[in-house]
Amino acid sequence: MVELIVGMMGILKSGAAYVPLDPLFPEERLSMIIEETKAKALLTQRHFGSRLPSSMMNTIYLDADEK
Repeated sequence: MVELIVGMMGILKSGAAYVPLDPLFPEERLSMIIEETKAKALLTQRHFGSRLPSSMMNTIYLDADEK
């Protein structure tokens, strides 16, 4: 939950738009939403990574350890 709030605040503070994606939607629907919004990046958590079509853009995992 903390990652969601941090991600939303960062997105809005940068002047970008927040588009919520439900990982339970079919992959085709998620791909269509991403295409229509022309999203440049995807903020998510690692356990959702396999459900989201991230190959189309830069994916940032909010729960990844920084190295």
